[in-house]
Amino acid sequence: IKYSLDFAEIVQEKLVNYLKLENRGVKQAPFVVLKGANMVATIAEVAFISNPEEEKLLKNSEFLQKSAQALFEAIKYYIENAPDNGV
Repeated sequence: IKYSLDFAEIVQEKLVNYLKLENRGVKQAPFVVLKGANMVATIAEVAFISNPEEEKLLKNSEFLQKSAQALFEAIKYYIENAPDNGV
């Protein structure tokens, strides 16, 4: 869980820096899709379709590219800096 929380914080930081959206922080909950994962795992909610302004962003190719780049940078950073190779 600690490795996943560390990774989630990196993902959050990269998304906020790339997308300039409000930092809603990292949350923890027993999500079914993450239960039993024997690896670093996190869910990234980039924007919310229920928010009209964010829904427009989700239709913007530049926003989607920046989102993908932020996620890539987070994964790359974690792999390069994780103790014990993130295992």
